[in-house]
Amino acid sequence: MNNLLNKNESQEIDNMAHSVASIVTKIVGFPYSVRLSPTETAMWEVFSDDQHYYRALKDKYGPGFDLASASNRRIQKEIGMNFELSRSIDQIRYERSGIVQFESTIMVDLAWSIENDDFNMPDKSIQELDDPKNWQKWKRKMPVTVTMLEKCHDVAKEVSVKSGVEIIVRRNGSPKVDDEFGFETSFDSSNMTQEQFLKEIERRCKAMVKAYKKYEPWLTGSKYKKLIQSTKKAKT
Repeated sequence: MNNLLNKNESQEIDNMAHSVASIVTKIVGFPYSVRLSPTETAMWEVFSDDQHYYRALKDKYGPGFDLASASNRRIQKEIGMNFELSRSIDQIRYERSGIVQFESTIMVDLAWSIENDDFNMPDKSIQELDDPKNWQKWKRKMPVTVTMLEKCHDVAKEVSVKSGVEIIVRRNGSPKVDDEFGFETSFDSSNMTQEQFLKEIERRCKAMVKAYKKYEPWLTGSKYKKLIQSTKKAKT
């Protein structure tokens, strides 16, 4: 991979990033765009581009279309863009070190604990949830949130075993937003050829999609709704 970039770095970086965008767009069924040099440590980033979707909605339904309806699956099918599945891969980032990092959108948001668990977790305690050993300590106060974390981790483990791609659930480490968890995977591309690199991109994209497809039915299903209802009843 590095030998390829040395031939004509700027052009090769751009070509590779757009090749990755094409792969993930095909797998997810949603448009992805490229951002070059998004950070000091990253050469490029491929991200799900909602603006393409919103423009397609306005083109089809007119400028007065209610964007709140954008998550409607019938509308997504008519537009030919899987907005829902784009949550499985929010971005793919290529670091200058050769590490390629995949991240989903938010799967577990601790801000939800205020709404669904009626509990506002202290900021100083948030990092305790990084370790599954601490979950039981918080499950009585935050049963919905901790159950979501448990389900995410179970799905990640299952997909990792079946696909051979390690999927993990990690908390966003940003200083400003550190109370959100999502699916992640990564690999080191330093010694890869172009062909190996693109095959690994495809393999990991498919694994991330599988993880989301296993988690999403539970999140939108009756068990999750019953969990919320029983939690609210217990708190009243």
